[in-house]
Amino acid sequence: HIDAIIAASDGIMVARGDLGMEIPSEKVALAQKMIITKCNIAGTFVITATQMLESMCGNPLPTRAEMTDVANAVFDGTDCVMLSGETANGAFPEGAVQTMANITRNAELVNNYYATYSFIRDFTPKPFSSEESIASSSAKACIDCKACMCLVITTDGEGARLVTKYRPPIPVVVVTPTLAVAKHCNGHFGQYPCLMDDGASVIISALSFKSGGAVEQGVKKGKELGFVPKGGGDIVVVADDDHGRIGMSFFRAE
Repeated sequence: HIDAIIAASDGIMVARGDLGMEIPSEKVALAQKMIITKCNIAGTFVITATQMLESMCGNPLPTRAEMTDVANAVFDGTDCVMLSGETANGAFPEGAVQTMANITRNAELVNNYYATYSFIRDFTPKPFSSEESIASSSAKACIDCKACMCLVITTDGEGARLVTKYRPPIPVVVVTPTLAVAKHCNGHFGQYPCLMDDGASVIISALSFKSGGAVEQGVKKGKELGFVPKGGGDIVVVADDDHGRIGMSFFRAE
């Protein structure tokens, strides 16, 4: 019933310990890959957890097999990797977090994002909604024009979810007036929250690019996080216009 479970869920956790209690242990790796792939196609965020760096509960360094396990979860397409005992009662909680961050950062360097985009797009049921079509096209545009970042202006987070579903290989800054949406960004691949100042409109217009506008706030956040290079870079913007139509545009930030 995994397809129905994914459809009814906001997110999925692949808890290998629990899976090993329900299915033969040798099938856990297959189940992990299958569940992550289905979540990627559905656009549902997925967390991989349990015993990822288990030896760090008592040792300052993990085994090479554990490091490979974390990297393989990234290669599979997981949105998040999670520590449990390593940080809850382990002897080296900070070291475990730093080690996991280093592993995931390096694993992402070898991901073929164009192949990932094509795979997810090919297996997503057609026809697309207008929102999904724009999100897919904007992710492809990020790849084709080698943009430095993508801005998604949203109130409910749906636009950002659809864009990052297609795994653009650049940061996606989610500009939103909604605190809950900003918090949820931390569970999704590539999303970085930017909570809008009061008074700024989420509707894209000329005012959005001026001081205090949604786009200007997003670019400022991107510069603070180091996403915009010194010489400037192209930015893809996804937002609704004043007619309620979602659209995509480009501009260059200096």
